[in-house]
Amino acid sequence: MEQLCRTLCQTMPEVRQRFFEGLESVGKRFGVKNLEIRLQTKYDENRGVMWGAQVENDLPVVVIILPNLLNLERLLRREIKEYKKEVLQLSVLVGILHETDHLRYNTREHLQKGRPFSVEEVVANEKQAWGYTCRYTIAPLVEKYGKVLDPNHMAFYRDWIESGRDENSGTWEEKIRKAYRFFHPFMRSKSKP
Repeated sequence: MEQLCRTLCQTMPEVRQRFFEGLESVGKRFGVKNLEIRLQTKYDENRGVMWGAQVENDLPVVVIILPNLLNLERLLRREIKEYKKEVLQLSVLVGILHETDHLRYNTREHLQKGRPFSVEEVVANEKQAWGYTCRYTIAPLVEKYGKVLDPNHMAFYRDWIESGRDENSGTWEEKIRKAYRFFHPFMRSKSKP
């Protein structure tokens, strides 16, 4: 996975810089030389997510939920007329960089594996991480390099644009709250689709 990110970043200096800064920042924060990127083969139907960042035994880990990622590929092949493998590869790159943003900026307490989160913690963590991911990863990919991204990442990007490119705005917070209402058990029970 790391090689995939390195290869995709070669022709995009801003994204390449963000990738290596993220690895260096996480490495310094946790005192490690390498970030573990783990493939999870068990389908995670309750969360419906493809990525995760966590700390296990004081070590940072990015988890890619492989069955959910394969579902995304099937969706992309069905929805995008001229589907190219690069769309899925860029989705993986954006997902890894987004989870690296969590590892860089969320508190260690919020990253502990198996720790339950309140609705407000989910919203605060995601609005910050997605704000940075949109600003430093998705914006250059779309605006400078004209890349086509998966519909989910494009939705976050459009919401960020509509929020004035400001991860601290109330509009952005509401858009994040709406986006995550299906992923958090307490949010699901109180929200209607």
